Amino acid sequence: MSGRAITNTATVQAWAPITASNATVLLRCIDGASELLENWCGRRFRTAAYTAYHSGGKARDGYQSLWLADPVTGLSTPNVSTITSVTEDGDTLSVVIVGTAVTSGTQGMCIARTGEVIRGSVSSNLFSKTAWSVGDANVYVSYTAGFSSAADTTTYTMPMDIEHACVELSWLLYRESQRVGMDNLQVGGRSAGLRGRISPQVEDAIAQWAVQIPRHTLVG
Repeated sequence: MSGRAITNTATVQAWAPITASNATVLLRCIDGASELLENWCGRRFRTAAYTAYHSGGKARDGYQSLWLADPVTGLSTPNVSTITSVTEDGDTLSVVIVGTAVTSGTQGMCIARTGEVIRGSVSSNLFSKTAWSVGDANVYVSYTAGFSSAADTTTYTMPMDIEHACVELSWLLYRESQRVGMDNLQVGGRSAGLRGRISPQVEDAIAQWAVQIPRHTLVG
């Protein structure tokens, strides 16, 4: 099972009749389902640590925010839990997550739910937005974001609806693996369609978790 897996074999097997002898195939289906869900939603779900460079050069166009994203895939990385380090033009900035007390030294705030990092300053306990310094790959961000899953040893925080979406999609991929290349089955003169689909409830859950985040400042 990959480090991106949203659920695990025990959870899928508790929901669907899959024997332990087919666990290897199921593991591959879970990995595939997890990646499909992340690509459909445009975001990473499983908690992970990231480091990425962003271009403050876009600030000349009026952008005051950096949208955190996986530097490899460009997928959004919301639900930020910690900001380890932020530098701008080599200078270390004091960036806090929204909800944390700000001080006169606070130079940026991160909206954890969306993964948006806003440049600014504090005066009289009020935070005012400012533009990021103009430059290319001049802003470095190190942080942790995402939900812990049933495969993690940390506190379980993966939303139940998206985990069930992964369970159902894993089961669907597993079933389809048994009949790759066939559109229908002919038995006794009758034809049965073999193409499966996820439930409308899961489709709704996927739509709810999909994000449309601008990635104009991501360098990699």
